[in-house]
This record gives sequence, C-alpha cells and structure tokens, in this order.
Amino acid sequence: MAIFGRGIGDRPVWRPLSLVLLSWLAVHPAVAADPAAVTPSRVYAEALVIGQRLELMERHLGVTEEEWQRTPLRLPLKPRHTAQLSYELLFKLNRLREQRGMPTAAAGALEPRLEVEPLVTYEQLRRVRTELDLLLVRLGIDEPAAAPPAVEGKAPIDVYNKLRELSRQIDHINGDELVPSQVFGETMRIYADINTILAALRITDETVPPTKEERATPVDAYRIGYQLLGEVQRLQRMADIPRTDFSEFEGAGKDPEDVFEMTQLILAELQTVKAHLGLRFDFTPPARHYTGKRPAEVQQVLGWCRRKLWLIDNNNFFR
Repeated sequence: MAIFGRGIGDRPVWRPLSLVLLSWLAVHPAVAADPAAVTPSRVYAEALVIGQRLELMERHLGVTEEEWQRTPLRLPLKPRHTAQLSYELLFKLNRLREQRGMPTAAAGALEPRLEVEPLVTYEQLRRVRTELDLLLVRLGIDEPAAAPPAVEGKAPIDVYNKLRELSRQIDHINGDELVPSQVFGETMRIYADINTILAALRITDETVPPTKEERATPVDAYRIGYQLLGEVQRLQRMADIPRTDFSEFEGAGKDPEDVFEMTQLILAELQTVKAHLGLRFDFTPPARHYTGKRPAEVQQVLGWCRRKLWLIDNNNFFR
C-alpha cells in the first residue's frame, strides 16, 4: 500500500505507507507504544511539563510565583476524573486568551465511556500542552521546552492533585479566580446532559426549578452539587456501574473554584450513565458565556437537575 506525495519540482511521487508511518512513529514514540504502557506516572510527568511551561510564562509576564498549599486528596479517583479536570485547565487558558484579546476556542468534551484509561488523560494533557505552546508563541516567548521527567509510582489521585495545583497556577497568571457566571455555564452543561438522559429513557419531564434562595453562597451551591453527585451515583448503582468514594469532597466547598470542580466531577460521572445507555456520540455541549450570575442561580439549576434525576427509577431505567 502507498500514499501520494509531492516530490522535487512538485512532481508527484509514491511512498510506501509503512515507511511514512515508521517515520512518523519515530517522532511520536508515545503513540507507537502499547496504550497500556501509558501509566499514571507517565501522565504525571506530562503534568510536570505543563507546570514548567506555566512557570516560563510567569517569568515572562513578571508574575511572582505563588506557592499554593492545599491538603492533597487521598481518594481512589479514576482516570476519568483527571481527564475531566483537564477541561478546567483548557477553560482557564481560554480565559487568558480572552483577557489579552486573542482568538478563543471552546474547550471540548470527551466521548462518553464507562471506563477511561490513563492514555485518554495523557491525550488531554497533550492538548493542554499544545495550547500552552500556542500561547507562548502569541506572547513572544521562545525558549526550549524541557523533556518530560522520569516519574514512577504515581496513581490517578496524584495526577488529580497535580492538576488542581496547575489550575490554581493558571488563576495566578490570569490575575483572578472563577466567578459564579462561569460556574453557571458548567451547571447548564450538566442540565443539558441530564435532559439527554431523560430523552433517551423517554421520560416526560414536568419538573420546575426550585425556589431561588437569594442569599445563597458558594457553600450552599456546593452542598446541592454534592447531593446531585449522590443522585448520579444512585443511577450508577442501578446500572451496576462501579462507583467512586467522594467522601473527602463532602462539605469541602467554600468558593466558586470549588463549585466549578464539583461540576466537573458530576459531568465525569454522568458520562458513565450516558455510555451505559448507548449515548456514545451525545457529547456534553460547550459552555456558553454568561454574565451577572450569582451563587443563587447556580444553586437553583443544580437543585433542578437533582429533581430531574428523581424521575428515574427501576421502572423506567431498564425499560
């Protein structure tokens, strides 16, 4: 088998496909490897490379490096949670583009799957690294990139903790943190996913949103989000989908950043339900841009989503 190429003087030439693939794989050895060889340790090394690029950006922009201290999580989180958290990094890098008048691109969603291998998280972090490289070009930063360091003995939770650090590091570069309007955009993505699930189950939805609590705080929104996560796990239990222990997250939310992270955990778990229902190509829509939203609206939509999931039981989930 051969492919068509261009030769000297634009004369067409034919090259054996095998030679082209071998050449390409020589430049991209990670792709040539068995996917199972991409371990959490390899993914963690990629996160370290991203951290190096963020430090380079900080030096160029004159941003003083800030040490972010937070008690590491020790829960047995899965690669799907780290893959979903990578969306948060892309979302925040997009905000950096917006702040500086650069063209923006909506952060995308992954195909719903019951299980996500570390390779998927690795691919997501390579997308983050590519976006960082593009930003470095935009900012006129031209320094050689460091090679991925050798790392051993890491688990998915170690990758997750590192991505949380990187997320805060991007906040520091951006000069601010997430606000309720941006969190609201993520709640609407959850709302869309749940509507997709109800439609697939042919469930008539006549729910109405709960009364808005005008004085609601991010702590209140986080609490409802955690309860919603529990409802998603109820569906997982009905479908015999292995569940994750999220107990360390209970009562841990205090600001919009924490609520945003909770929405990502909910979205990660909803993908398993969609995969169980065969909704492989029903991608979570990108976040829309909202302004003027408060924790009260975030809490209200999360509460509405919880009401919607109450409609699902053993009688209609398996019909």
